[in-house]
Amino acid sequence: MGKKENQANEFRTSLEECWNALNEAYWASTTNEAKDAITGCSDFISDLIDVMYVQEFASRTAQFNNLAEKIEVGNKKLKELKKKIASLIHKIQAITNVISTIEKVMKFLPLLPL
Repeated sequence: MGKKENQANEFRTSLEECWNALNEAYWASTTNEAKDAITGCSDFISDLIDVMYVQEFASRTAQFNNLAEKIEVGNKKLKELKKKIASLIHKIQAITNVISTIEKVMKFLPLLPL
């Protein structure tokens, strides 16, 4: 397996882990504000997962390139959620998982061929 394929697999795994952590955090949250913030990030991650399963990581198809704007918006949402997740939910393990998985996803975002 080449370097790009390995990166694609790691990115896909980090997206799935992040989506799972956000799902757990959603159910651990107690306010509508928290659920809305988590859902926004979860939707962004879900969109990336969908594209990753359809496209090759290194391809530069129009569908993949059109994600640039979504990635910029989603990246901001992830950063905001990472900063305030501890104030939104009170389940320590969920907070830890969300922060850890967001960091993994954000590590790959600059590598996307956009």
